[in-house]
Amino acid sequence: MKKILVFTLSFTFSFFLSGQSSFQLIQSTQATDLTASKRYGFEVAASDSVIVFGAYLTTFNAGISGQILRSGSAHILERDSTGWIETQEVFASFPTVDDRFGFAAAVDNQTVIIGAPEEDQDENDIYRVNNAGSVYIFTKDSLGNWVQSQKLVASDRSVGASFGNHLQLNGNQLIVGAMTESVSGPNNAGAAYVFVRDTLTGLFHEFQKLTPSNHQAGAQFGARVSIDDNYVVVGAGWEDVSAGTLHQDAGAAYVFAKGRDGKYHETKRFVSPVPEAYQYFGICVFIKGKQLAIGCYGEKTDSLGLNPLTGAGAVFYYEPNSGNQWVLKQKLTSFDRQGGDFFGHSLSMENNYMVITAFNEDSDIQGNNIINNTGSAYTFRMDNQGHWSPMQKLTADSINRTSDAKLGYACAMHKDMIILGAPLQTAVDSNQYKLQGGRAYIFETNCLSFTTQNEEACGEYTWIDGIKYTNSNPDPTFILTGSNNCDSIVHLELHLLADTTVNYSDTLLMAADTTADQYQWINCNNGNSPIPGATSPAFTPTANGSYALIITEKGCSDTSKCYAVRTLSIPEVEPIRFRIYPNPGNGAFTISCSHPHNYIDIQISDATGQVIHSSNREKASEYTLQTSHWANGVYIVSITLDNTSVQQSIWIKQ
Repeated sequence: MKKILVFTLSFTFSFFLSGQSSFQLIQSTQATDLTASKRYGFEVAASDSVIVFGAYLTTFNAGISGQILRSGSAHILERDSTGWIETQEVFASFPTVDDRFGFAAAVDNQTVIIGAPEEDQDENDIYRVNNAGSVYIFTKDSLGNWVQSQKLVASDRSVGASFGNHLQLNGNQLIVGAMTESVSGPNNAGAAYVFVRDTLTGLFHEFQKLTPSNHQAGAQFGARVSIDDNYVVVGAGWEDVSAGTLHQDAGAAYVFAKGRDGKYHETKRFVSPVPEAYQYFGICVFIKGKQLAIGCYGEKTDSLGLNPLTGAGAVFYYEPNSGNQWVLKQKLTSFDRQGGDFFGHSLSMENNYMVITAFNEDSDIQGNNIINNTGSAYTFRMDNQGHWSPMQKLTADSINRTSDAKLGYACAMHKDMIILGAPLQTAVDSNQYKLQGGRAYIFETNCLSFTTQNEEACGEYTWIDGIKYTNSNPDPTFILTGSNNCDSIVHLELHLLADTTVNYSDTLLMAADTTADQYQWINCNNGNSPIPGATSPAFTPTANGSYALIITEKGCSDTSKCYAVRTLSIPEVEPIRFRIYPNPGNGAFTISCSHPHNYIDIQISDATGQVIHSSNREKASEYTLQTSHWANGVYIVSITLDNTSVQQSIWIKQ
């Protein structure tokens, strides 16, 4: 195992706020198998214990017989007591010329995901479709080595789709861009795909394909993608925007919100407040909770809409208002902006902090020592009033600030760490210069901490921010600044006892809170009389009517509003004869089916509608579901026999 070259600096890269969570360059890295034109750091991704650097132009077996040009690779770094060290370089299972493996990357502590947008073969490496693209999943084996565990392709893979050009992982959800996909729309209109990881098998399966309402030729919808628990945002930076006249490549971005059916539905299309040609609004996008940032690296004007400079760049920040409508809160620009900086090409957010890059920026942290296109990044901090203020400018150390390095072409922020890639930097190995070999930089701060405050309340709760919360899991944060001028980010995890929120899908009513002590469904059309046997979090009415829920938890009791069910009708086909037992259960459920069938499809969703298990099984009279490692709560089992479907809830109580 070869250690990465480390540069430890004795000074802080701080320009704006001294001491307040300033980031220091702790390490710079380059590939252990350094070659020219590798583009190490073209993409970066980070988690607590793993960092990934994409090097999409790596030549496999470079310099020896059988070399494969520009097939690509990804370098995995893990933390030990001395810092970050490269533990492995990974490749596609069957690398071919110009795959561009390493063009995109995502990571959590147990999974590394790599995009190869020009790869041709299907998930079994058999059938070829030119430049359809693919995504590779790596997990650790028993020896601690990263091994390929799955390969993903689009269900409707097509020539030149570039599936895997960008991706992001959020828990068990993965969003994949296919920026030049043309099957679902005009040429190079683009698409994005949501995949969900099965918590039983650990495998990802395609859940949903997303396309925009304005599906336009050449828009490249999917060039940038971001996903959080309840939202997906997709950039279409090359979309032409009509605002009086047609503005070529002005760009757009689209937000999709998760509905009660668990799927994502487009709720908002964003364009620049003042569209102009070649703004590339949506060139990068990032969503975290209800914080949305959209990069626009061709924007000319400053934060006040003044002082135009071509290609200076900006980032537009949005939040939903009280009516749940997204509104522009702030426009962010750099303090030393110049034309052609391309500020806003890449960004990342973590709690109340944001990093925004400008890969063509020329000056050092004081705005001096001009070096053409060396690149830089800027950090911003949101205060408790929701306003972003500039903090710091980040650059390479004085030794490594070189022309055309493109520092900040990619960035990632994770907790107290910022990682910047400089893929075009000339790297040095044994006094040999490797043109565009690439380099990356890791910044950390020891002046930032994170805590979670867990609270329970009956009905409502007023937090330290002075806001009264009436729903569970509102996901707010608050900054506490200590006497040492360091920030502590406090996150509220609120559980409202007897939460009366009810989710309604088709004919199924289900309590949002599935951990209460008692449930009783009542008939609103019959004097609010209790419905016999309807004492679980989920309720499927057998007749049209109006129904409500009485929920009791730790002595706190409340009644929901009444929900009208008007969709029940006489079935046109024989109903499926099945039962699931035991229900409630604590580890395994059995599906018993006496209905004639040739096959059975079983799909299981959690209370939010997210699919967590999907399987197809051969004909049998009974099927077993192992659920011992699932969390307590209500899950929806959707059963399809041949062409007939039905749903039933199960309740896990460990």
